Amino acid sequence: MSSPSHSEGRPLPGRPPLKAEEAPAPWSFRETWLALLIPLVPWLLLALGSQLQGSRLPAPKTPLSLQQDLEGALTALLSTMIVEGAFLLVALFFARRALRRQAESQPAEPLVTERSGEATSRLAPSVARRKHIPVGAVLHALGLRRFHPLFVWLVIAFLALLYVVNSLYSALLEGLHLPLQTNDQVILESSRLAPLTTVALLVLAVLVAPLCEEIFFRGFVLPGLRRGLATGWAIVVSALVFGLAHADLGSLPVLIVIGLLLAILRWWSGSIYPGLLLHMLNNGISAMVILLYMLGRLH
Repeated sequence: MSSPSHSEGRPLPGRPPLKAEEAPAPWSFRETWLALLIPLVPWLLLALGSQLQGSRLPAPKTPLSLQQDLEGALTALLSTMIVEGAFLLVALFFARRALRRQAESQPAEPLVTERSGEATSRLAPSVARRKHIPVGAVLHALGLRRFHPLFVWLVIAFLALLYVVNSLYSALLEGLHLPLQTNDQVILESSRLAPLTTVALLVLAVLVAPLCEEIFFRGFVLPGLRRGLATGWAIVVSALVFGLAHADLGSLPVLIVIGLLLAILRWWSGSIYPGLLLHMLNNGISAMVILLYMLGRLH
């Protein structure tokens, strides 16, 4: 896998550059915020309402029946697909619309007739078809591109860094006796009562959420923020929004750090794939730990 872009400096002969130069996003800074608010506001309101309702209801103390657990798993599957799908569809819609607008703004090339040799105002077929934007062009604009294989080592380094950050944060919460629960702790507690629902949530967290969130936050939001902010500030703002979007106060500091590392990977590599790999590995390790607890292998 090699980066198709050129670097700022002059790369070594035969060796692709590590830092990929990238054209500005075709969507505007304003469109970025509009696309961000469309799925984010309803989701945060729904999450807040769910948490308030859950705090008022007594927590179940006995495991759910198989039917109740299966219904919970299907509900979790459906609701997660709707939420994550909303982020994905918004990114695809705004990116495609921006690419179409960009194509339509290009000047038309006149055709030269074979008989007279005179230019006519009729558009060339390639220009006339510009209103149709291929899916591949949309995905490429959203960062689904090849990247330099050395970024895999950076993914591993960032994964180790996240382990350290998680350990320090957990020790801080325990040392200060803060009444905060991370999302993993909530899932772990619910696993004793609803194992099927827990497994469904873990599968979605590893396979579905990383793809949709990387396309939206790092493929769409980050490049769009760079249209109106310096790169450093765009990375910070995208990380803050990413953390807040999880509606998980207990894990917010760690989520912001994760958002920073994912945004840095996107900026340096020019692709969302390294961040997608890091995101899936991070969620996968957390899911594996919870599954081991459920199986009684960890205490």
